[in-house]
Amino acid sequence: MSRLIRPLLAAALAAVALAPSSPAGAAGEVEVTLAAGQFAPAVVQVPPGSNLTFANRDATNYPMVIGNHNVIPGTVTGHIPGTKPFPTSSNLIAPGGKWTCSAAGGGLSCTGLDGKPTPVPPGTYAIACGLHPNQMHALIAVQ
Repeated sequence: MSRLIRPLLAAALAAVALAPSSPAGAAGEVEVTLAAGQFAPAVVQVPPGSNLTFANRDATNYPMVIGNHNVIPGTVTGHIPGTKPFPTSSNLIAPGGKWTCSAAGGGLSCTGLDGKPTPVPPGTYAIACGLHPNQMHALIAVQ
């Protein structure tokens, strides 16, 4: 019985994970929450003309810096065809802080660690948290 349930459960989880985080074509604000050791949602679609914001919703830095997060290029690109590492990294995002990539002609523009805007053309990108690289991963689909 469990041999039948496992594939069904895996298929159901894959369908949920790949479901769009916002309606396709609906421009506006797309937010990714960084909290409790995860990005939520873990699969994000950014419609054309939308801004993408990473918001740290952890309540505090427990015990010292664990509540801090950042966004770096992810390394899970080989597992999903066509996925590339995100082209820039954010500064440290403290609890209550945000990092926003603005809508730009044909994608996003993100100001990274170097203080310069980096273009993010349409595509699928892997991200991770530089402080929690073994547990925090997500995919960003820029349309």
